[in-house]
Amino acid sequence: SRTLQNLGILFDTNLSFHAHITEVTKTAFFHLRNITKIRSCLSKADPETLIHAFVSSELDYCNVSFSGLPKYNLKKLQMVQSAAARVLTNTRKFDSMTSVLFYFTGFLFMHHVTLRCFY
Repeated sequence: SRTLQNLGILFDTNLSFHAHITEVTKTAFFHLRNITKIRSCLSKADPETLIHAFVSSELDYCNVSFSGLPKYNLKKLQMVQSAAARVLTNTRKFDSMTSVLFYFTGFLFMHHVTLRCFY
């Protein structure tokens, strides 16, 4: 489908933001992979700073435009946040996320988008 970029957001003809979410997800996972590769060379606080600089900023930029999107679109962004939480807590892919997500309760994307839409 045709897309148009304005202020860093990719708009498609259906306003589904599929292209934008795909691009944000791809960029965020790229940064998370790089942070994971250099994690052993960093201090304990550095991965959190890098994740906030490269990943959280990507997810937060114009996230009010994601309100009202279907859950399957928002799930992709939630997967990025779960992966970021795994990098921060050094949790493996198949470990339980219950305790990790409980720790990051204010960090959950779907909840964050829903709250932002009402302010």
